[in-house]
Amino acid sequence: MAVSKCWRPLQLVLSLYLSVTILWGKEPISGIFLPTVRSLFVHPLVSAASTASINTVTLSHPVNESALVDWPPSTLVQSHSSSFSTRSIPSKIAPFYYKAAYDSSLLPQDITITTLVTQNRFNVLANLAERYQGPISAAIHIPSSPSPIPLLTELHKLYTSNPYMRTYVDVHLVIDSQERQFNMWRNVARHYARTELVMMLDVDFVVCTDFRTKLLAQASKSNKGKIKADGGIMERVRSGQVALVVPAFEYVDQDEGKNVSAFPRDKPTLVDLVKKDKITMFHQSWLPGHGSTNYKKYLSLPPLQPPTSKSAKKNSNTTMTSASTLYKVTTYQHSYEPYIIFSKSLGSWCDERFVGYGGNKAACLYGMYVEGGVEFWVMGDDFLIHRAHGYEEKVRTKERKINQKVYMNYRSELCLRRLEHLVQIGDAEGGIRSRRGKNVLKECSKIKGIAGNVLKVRLMSVLSYGG
Repeated sequence: MAVSKCWRPLQLVLSLYLSVTILWGKEPISGIFLPTVRSLFVHPLVSAASTASINTVTLSHPVNESALVDWPPSTLVQSHSSSFSTRSIPSKIAPFYYKAAYDSSLLPQDITITTLVTQNRFNVLANLAERYQGPISAAIHIPSSPSPIPLLTELHKLYTSNPYMRTYVDVHLVIDSQERQFNMWRNVARHYARTELVMMLDVDFVVCTDFRTKLLAQASKSNKGKIKADGGIMERVRSGQVALVVPAFEYVDQDEGKNVSAFPRDKPTLVDLVKKDKITMFHQSWLPGHGSTNYKKYLSLPPLQPPTSKSAKKNSNTTMTSASTLYKVTTYQHSYEPYIIFSKSLGSWCDERFVGYGGNKAACLYGMYVEGGVEFWVMGDDFLIHRAHGYEEKVRTKERKINQKVYMNYRSELCLRRLEHLVQIGDAEGGIRSRRGKNVLKECSKIKGIAGNVLKVRLMSVLSYGG
């Protein structure tokens, strides 16, 4: 008893010491000290206060094109993104430049594809709308120089002449002189989506299976209390705990990858083409990008057989729904960048410091995993296929080198901020021993210069909370 009474004060002293060294220590990470980091990553894009102050104009028809040229810059980027609050290239954002005629009563429970489109991809967006036939929120970049009017005229002709565009696609314009601000464009498309669930997808991908109808049917049955065969996965998706991965593939022969009409529409056909070496995982040459999806497991799963109470899966990493066989991603790493379905209300947004190719989409997923504590589950019966097109390889190579350093800094800063948060809240909900806390400790321990802080947090947890 005497030993216990002496040990408790020592525990408290050690915990206090560790907290102070983590919160106010002078361990430099990429030239940034922890006390400075706390103000770097505030992204209140979806908070009530920020939403109320965003300059938005909801339009069912386009504004006068000439007026856009002299339109003042939007505060969406300048005031609501810490990364670009002082940037020298302001953006003009026109939300709902075109607003789809989609039945708004069906919107809340639906799944919106959020995508970004450049001037040479207008027709590809129209093809996506025809194939998906569900709500799409598209951020379209229009260069401010030379005059944007010719491109706006081209967009107007396409939108007004295409019934799928008019029915399903909300268009939000981003007008500036800065090319390839991919993450800012992603955030714009997601922010103005009108559904609870969104899918982050590049416009060049073809939706090959009707996962939308299956998931909506699953949600409808769940809402009526008829089925619980998915172990509550859909409820966890809507609450922001889980994101669903739709596996991505591409043709080995790039010419075959341009013939969208010949793309497979069901898994057995896909598997057959993979066995014939016609199709492979997307970007197989960069395995970290999609390897965590575990394509070997995906291809080995038989076509879906609806579960019964007797045959329902019990493995904690594999489950079944009436929509798909699902299995958990167990080998997440920081380069993972799949295409996912998730809750729009998820607190983590894409960091907008990334300009150009490389690391931008992976950073979106990293924020979800570390900051949001998200689990990734793969849809074992659905897939996407990339529509082949040319790349600007010299530009991509240069920008990737730059963004590799940007991504390293981003990971370091995010980890320091999350470690600080864990110390502050301790064993409370979302704290050290939660799913989110475990993700933070797991990923941040991999970063040179931060692993020591992770050990301090772990030790503090043992001393203060017994585990």
